[in-house]
Amino acid sequence: PRTGVELGRSRNRLATQPHPSGSERGSVDQTCSLLSNSLASVLLVSISGCATASGHTAATSTTAAAPTATTLYVNSFNTNSPDQILVYSISTNTTPIANLASYLYPSPIGTITLPANVYAYYMATDAAGNLYIATNTDIREYAAGATGSATPIRIIPMNSTTTLFPVVNFYSNGLFAGNVVGLAVDASGNIYVSQYLEGVAIFSNTANGNVAPARYILGDRQAGGGLSTFQSMEQLAIDGTGNLYVDNFSGVIPYPGELAGQPGDLLVFGPTANGNVAPTRTLNVAPEVLAVDSSGNVYSSNISSNICEISVFPSGASGRATPARTIEWGQTITGLAADSTGTIFAASAASGPQNPPCGGSTFVYQLPATASGTTPAPTAVYPGGQSSCLATPLITIH
Repeated sequence: PRTGVELGRSRNRLATQPHPSGSERGSVDQTCSLLSNSLASVLLVSISGCATASGHTAATSTTAAAPTATTLYVNSFNTNSPDQILVYSISTNTTPIANLASYLYPSPIGTITLPANVYAYYMATDAAGNLYIATNTDIREYAAGATGSATPIRIIPMNSTTTLFPVVNFYSNGLFAGNVVGLAVDASGNIYVSQYLEGVAIFSNTANGNVAPARYILGDRQAGGGLSTFQSMEQLAIDGTGNLYVDNFSGVIPYPGELAGQPGDLLVFGPTANGNVAPTRTLNVAPEVLAVDSSGNVYSSNISSNICEISVFPSGASGRATPARTIEWGQTITGLAADSTGTIFAASAASGPQNPPCGGSTFVYQLPATASGTTPAPTAVYPGGQSSCLATPLITIH
């Protein structure tokens, strides 16, 4: 059986556990149809933890620039067989799909099959297009264009003997504790790994095997409540200049519009941050799913007032900033990516017979940079295979 900390809002599932048979995503279980007139007759989605908005008119995406990203990677969970990463060529279509009933879904251009009992959690790519996967056993890098049962370029084990952090104190022995909750890779191939309460460990672009990180950004247990202000660091992202974005669940008081029990901040650190350091700025938002494009625009999937939303914050935003645009979406977002044009790729489970959707179909929706409002029509949709009960698939682009 699959074990280990799973994805989605990992703050709620830190203990080692098998896949559950029911919901872990909140108390609201209901069926919602997508609100867009062009989609409502096509897709019916079962969601948990989100509702669709009322009193809003459907939005229509207007024409925007073609995406610059060329490749989409989708983690396809498989119950009784090895996990696969589906590889798609990204569509250059900029016209919103008028009717999904007649839409011809693309087929993957390739798949990467993981070994038995190795399960994909987070994914990221570097400037060369190499793919990095955080699994239940390691961090592994695959060459750009890898397919099938390809051999990774390098593997950094993640097990009870892996030293991630240098400080030994009452709370922590510095060893890997079985709960990587975020992965990011910079343009040069340096690997950033976050671990609950401990901090972010940064491995060099040549690290291979059971080696120590090159540097660290220390969290609450390591620094004893230090300058980083970490309490529960989770998802990670890196912009085009190497700034690191850390989803930090603080457990304090929610900001206006956030659900109780879901407060936090997005901490931004400079490219060379090391040790017990303070962030260069803080954005008062607690992403359910996080993406940052090369210009530093922040894309945050939130459950706000029980509405699934994608909020887009401009580069440099801090404090309680107002989003530049917001997309209200009728499904729980499980994966998020954005390219340099602002094209958004949003993964969510849909059309599953269960409520919430466990084991049903998953899709990745491509939304143009002009998309806003309530469930705008996508310009492309990519099948993601089977979903787990724990919020796969996650995605990445290059």
